[in-house]
Amino acid sequence: MNLLEGIAGLFGRQKTIDQIPVEELKRERVTLEQKESRVKREVGTLESRKNELFMKGKDAASSRDRLDFARQVKDADTEIRGKDRDLAMIRNFTRVVKGLIQVKERVALFQDVKVATIISRLPVQQLANYVDRAMVGERLEMEKLATLLNAVEGGMDMNTEAVDDASVVAIAAAMEEARAADEAGRPEGVSAAADKVDQILARSQDSARET
Repeated sequence: MNLLEGIAGLFGRQKTIDQIPVEELKRERVTLEQKESRVKREVGTLESRKNELFMKGKDAASSRDRLDFARQVKDADTEIRGKDRDLAMIRNFTRVVKGLIQVKERVALFQDVKVATIISRLPVQQLANYVDRAMVGERLEMEKLATLLNAVEGGMDMNTEAVDDASVVAIAAAMEEARAADEAGRPEGVSAAADKVDQILARSQDSARET
């Protein structure tokens, strides 16, 4: 789902900003902020599970078991990355909703100029894209918004994750390294092996994006 579709889904494709009460926009902002908090908690839970699975893989009795734990580590990491993309999208929506609130609160200042007429006639999902581009941090640049009203905004495409069997094997190997370090009384070796897993997963994601 791109930014355009997300905002359209929130407010309806045919509505204009004049047809949406500022109170409704503020409710949407609160809802998005609550969703962000929930997804953050889910990411924290998944991170803990990923670490727990790695430690279990380190202590696994056989290479078969380590491979199974390695697959679960990668699955958890893939889910975390999906949640990270959800967070990025939610934050984008929240930022745009804040911008739309500013439009509602400030457009009265522009009643005698052309930009106010354009803003009042645009479908909200189209206006949202211009607002997105005119936001500087949490502040809407009204002059920039006016210059963007005839621009075309592209969507945010989401890439799907690819499964890489080689990375699963590499994760399992890192678990073996961690086990050997643990048995040798080298906790720094366990930490190094865990860091290696993150590097393996990052390379796997980079490779997936390139294909």
